[in-house]
Amino acid sequence: MVGNGSVLVNGAEYNGEAFNWNEEIEFTLSTPEHYRLVSLYNGVEEITVTDGKAMITNMGKEIVVSFEAIKYQIVLRNGEESNTLYYDVEKTITLPVLEDANKTFLGWYASATFEGDPVQSIAVGSFGDKEFYAKWLISCAVEYVLDGGVNGDNPEVVVEGEEITLEPASKEGFTFVGWFTDAQFTTTIEKLVYAQEGYTLYAKYEVNMITVTFVANGGSKIEPLTVAYGSTITLPDDPVKEGYIFDGWYVDEECTQLFSSFSALTSDITLYANYTEDATANLNSCKGSLDSSIPALIAIIGLASIVILKKRKG
Repeated sequence: MVGNGSVLVNGAEYNGEAFNWNEEIEFTLSTPEHYRLVSLYNGVEEITVTDGKAMITNMGKEIVVSFEAIKYQIVLRNGEESNTLYYDVEKTITLPVLEDANKTFLGWYASATFEGDPVQSIAVGSFGDKEFYAKWLISCAVEYVLDGGVNGDNPEVVVEGEEITLEPASKEGFTFVGWFTDAQFTTTIEKLVYAQEGYTLYAKYEVNMITVTFVANGGSKIEPLTVAYGSTITLPDDPVKEGYIFDGWYVDEECTQLFSSFSALTSDITLYANYTEDATANLNSCKGSLDSSIPALIAIIGLASIVILKKRKG
């Protein structure tokens, strides 16, 4: 007998003994677990099996008993849709990986509430009908237009059911104003929730202003200047200080480091005026003193001459 189940012949375990031709024999078949009988063949004809028993009257040279593994079903539920697969104890079956452009597949779960770990495959030796549920991460993409800035801790995707408060972007020399949904900065947005079409967000900034303060050091007063971050400045008219010539603007009180107006300003700054003494002014001052003393000198000389003449006459 050929087969993978056990057989009782006339109530006893079959041991390979011979039977007479046309002898009526009762076979009692024991089917392996998770298998079913496919056929019973006595070498002459296929025998009908009823409730696991068969009566054979035409005996051939060999009895062939065939079994096959029972097919169990796997129902895969994806939302309102379902698909059915079949498996048996002899094979490993790998569950399919689903794809969708608008969401991310997280796996198959034995629970409709997605408890436990996802199931990827059914191992050899498993049996019984099974049902699995597809879990998805439904999300939309978020694109940020930063205009040279740096994004805060903001996500690239928004998952369905989440509400995310946007973090500010940053840009050196600028103050962040807010996020907008359009390049014209007309519609602001502060929170993100799932939207099938996704988002493109635009960061808006205002440039920081730099103040330049002038210390004239005894010269004529110079009003402060206000310029945009990163700008250069046009220096004001030179301050005037009597008796001195303006020597330039310096970035330190000791006037050791000359300021360059070509420097891009990135922070508030104070400039100090420096002067050198005007030698021409000193000379003019001396000449003025001499000119004022000449009349007195002439008067003294004239008085001395009169005294001398009187002495001679006497």
